[in-house]
Amino acid sequence: MTRGLYLWGGDDFVSTPGGVNKRSKVSACGGLAGKMSGKTSGKMSGKTSGKILDLINENNEITIPELSNRIGVTERTIERNIRKLRKEGKLKRVGGAKGGHWKLS
Repeated sequence: MTRGLYLWGGDDFVSTPGGVNKRSKVSACGGLAGKMSGKTSGKMSGKTSGKILDLINENNEITIPELSNRIGVTERTIERNIRKLRKEGKLKRVGGAKGGHWKLS
């Protein structure tokens, strides 16, 4: 099965102890253009959180889809980081989802 996946055009597959994972396309220089799919480690580098705080500082009415688009990660990643920032007391939402704004603590 793995051999058949390697022959599949356009994507790169890698065998792991847990099975076969699909990776993003390989760039011209040989490195990966994206991240390997599969399980996450549960760790966050803090880079995304810092970018979120910077963008909110610039525009406290920015939306999750706008944050996602500007940073280049999924909306789910933004939501997860916002939850972490709120739990740490660094970020607060004032008002509702549509008419509110973010407040840095």
